[in-house]
Amino acid sequence: MKANILIIGLSKGIVNQIKKELIKSTSKNSFEINQYANVDDAVKKYKDEVIDIILWEENENEYKHFKQLKKKFNGAITILISNGKIETIIDEINRDGLFRIATSGYKVSDLVKYLEEALHKWQDLQNQKKKITGNDKETLQKELLIAQEIQKNLLPTDSPKWKNLELACFSESAKNVGGDLYTYYGMQNDRTLISKHLVAVGDVSGKGISAALLMATCLSHIDNSMKLNLKLPERMSYLDTLLVPFTKPQKQNCALCMVELIGVNTNHAFVKVVNAACIPPYVKRKNGTVEWISSKGFALGQGIGVQFGYKENT
Repeated sequence: MKANILIIGLSKGIVNQIKKELIKSTSKNSFEINQYANVDDAVKKYKDEVIDIILWEENENEYKHFKQLKKKFNGAITILISNGKIETIIDEINRDGLFRIATSGYKVSDLVKYLEEALHKWQDLQNQKKKITGNDKETLQKELLIAQEIQKNLLPTDSPKWKNLELACFSESAKNVGGDLYTYYGMQNDRTLISKHLVAVGDVSGKGISAALLMATCLSHIDNSMKLNLKLPERMSYLDTLLVPFTKPQKQNCALCMVELIGVNTNHAFVKVVNAACIPPYVKRKNGTVEWISSKGFALGQGIGVQFGYKENT
């Protein structure tokens, strides 16, 4: 990584001398020098680029522009060559922003020395940033692993113990955390004449932490909706409206398919399917035929599905 050095006010000959001496003591691959005759030209040129070190030969007519440059590149290590009253200049451009000060009787070797010291300081700062970044990444990775474990625990067990019905579930996120979800509900006991089970599979748009947060919200609202005596299309419309405040800020949505299995404890079992833009389920019948149940509807959290309704297929 190269340090970007900006030199203002010095002649091209002096700048070339500085460059040659710096290469001897450091490396030509460790820095890059850009030269400008005045501050105004430098301010106009540098917009999005990064300046690491500034060497400026003071000109009292350029204080205003130099302040603009320093404000823009507040973190730049600054070396000042003073041609006037040093205290006045320091007050003008802020003492805290100066790394070294040279007077008008300077030697090129003095400037080279100051720039070498500035390069060392810049390199130390880069090493500190790398260390901090490395620690941050390690901490973030640990937190993501914890989040992954928490998210897995939000999902129900992968194999519920139901009479007359076997169910196997599996979910693996593309990243540490994600937006895939599943849940199920069994409504069967010894006094139930006709059993009823509901299985929901969904996928929140997006990936990573934002998708994981919305996934948790969706699971919570699906679970709460089961306390209400609603038919499948009504349940979908209810969830579509309920999720809008959570999906709207990031323009997300939740694709969800709900399958209700009725009478698996009898010889006349059947399924009901309502789909909100999710992958349709396949049904394998007793005679061996496989059917793809196409049931269309808008994804949840957009407020559109409730307007057009959801169709139930049996």
